[in-house]
Amino acid sequence: MKTTINVDLKSLNLDTKKVYYWQVIVNGNKEVSQSIDFQVLSDDRLNEIMQTTNKSELYASSNAELKGLLLAVIFESNHMYYEANSKYAQLLKEIGNSGLIKMNYAAFSLRLGQTEKSKSIMEKN
Repeated sequence: MKTTINVDLKSLNLDTKKVYYWQVIVNGNKEVSQSIDFQVLSDDRLNEIMQTTNKSELYASSNAELKGLLLAVIFESNHMYYEANSKYAQLLKEIGNSGLIKMNYAAFSLRLGQTEKSKSIMEKN
């Protein structure tokens, strides 16, 4: 079962210098979801990440597939999991059946504890 919730993080006034985590706990039930780290990035930090990426010689000399993969990894390493997931999904849609994209997307999903999603990604044709 998939569930989506939108949360206005600005209204929570979270500190952009701290890493937070998200976890779902059901009342009266001992089962909980795996926790996922996240961080609210300041506009300055986001611009810095993108400028550093765009100035990279490796990024500049890469094809569209590798640029996309580099961005996804950079997003993940900066706790930008939504952006990383979106980038992997976009790459699969735009580039198609790339073993490199599928392997990296599946590994990313596994790191987030999404075993079934990881299997599904690898089985796609």
